[in-house]
Amino acid sequence: MKLFSFRFPALLLALSVSVSAQAQMLISEFVQKGGKQMTKADLLEMMPIRLKSKWPNRQGEEDLVLSVDGKITGTGHHYASRTQSAAEGAWRIEDDGKMCTPKKWLQWGSSANLCWYILKSGDEYYGAQKNDPESKILGKIDSFTKDTSPAPN
Repeated sequence: MKLFSFRFPALLLALSVSVSAQAQMLISEFVQKGGKQMTKADLLEMMPIRLKSKWPNRQGEEDLVLSVDGKITGTGHHYASRTQSAAEGAWRIEDDGKMCTPKKWLQWGSSANLCWYILKSGDEYYGAQKNDPESKILGKIDSFTKDTSPAPN
């Protein structure tokens, strides 16, 4: 049973829609204020990554782990149906720092194929679909940290 469609990348970007000054600014403004784009090396150094975010369409949230071996595991929660689904997939980071996280929602029978650039300011992380200076930052990521939970047996 499909609860919703994952066909539009802009709707899929797994980012919080929190309204903040940084989330509304251009990348060039963000960098001028001390923010930076995470490089491929920066992101690989953080692995494994725990990513918690709300969907930009405000219909759900997810809690994912991007493991060192390239796998994605975790769960999604769809608010309206009050259902959860396990997620699995495989991440990649392109040379320019674009992070792609294609995944399947196993219980919902749907998938998402997302790519975005991660930006950092202090301890906060943001996402953008493009990395050119005149692109807008799309939103704040709820949590983007090194995963320290024990590996499953």
